[in-house]
Amino acid sequence: MDAVPTPAEEPPPPEASAAAAQSSEPGAAKTHTKPAPKAAEPKPATEPKKAEAPKAAEPKPKAAEAPPPEAAPQTGRVSVTGGVNVTLTNAAGRRKPGNVPPGTYTLQAFFDPMNPIDAGTVTVEAGGSYTLSCSKSMMMCNLK
Repeated sequence: MDAVPTPAEEPPPPEASAAAAQSSEPGAAKTHTKPAPKAAEPKPATEPKKAEAPKAAEPKPKAAEAPPPEAAPQTGRVSVTGGVNVTLTNAAGRRKPGNVPPGTYTLQAFFDPMNPIDAGTVTVEAGGSYTLSCSKSMMMCNLK
């Protein structure tokens, strides 16, 4: 009868079984023993999923940087009141009132479309504001 190991017995190490199987004694009965069935190893308990670490807060956008200072104005402003057409004339030519480059201009008022009247001169500085107030009834203009 074959010896069946009981679960309490441990099987012999594989080297011992191999040594016994290779004994060269004639007539020696070779005994083969089955290794004891291994006890089922307990499965490791599944670890609960770790809560995901909160995502790093997105970097806050930088505060809007102040825009670079505006460049100094390159023109002056000439305006006209009184409903009269006026031209500004200098060596560069004629201009209508509004934003004009710095310089000295001769003012001509057109109370009568065919006969302009000299309304004086104005020296325009960059960033300056000048108002020519004209009166049709008096046919004259004053620079303010």
